[in-house]
Amino acid sequence: MDGLPGLTLFSIGHRSSLKRFHSRHVRVEDGKLIEQAASGAV
Repeated sequence: MDGLPGLTLFSIGHRSSLKRFHSRHVRVEDGKLIEQAASGAV
């Protein structure tokens, strides 16, 4: 990763069983991260 300055890496899981591990959601809009409350978080 040192050879890739400015890199942004996303890991995305689509399984509903992962919801319990996250208290927030983010989306990328115009190259910026927009944070919002996660529905269904435990």
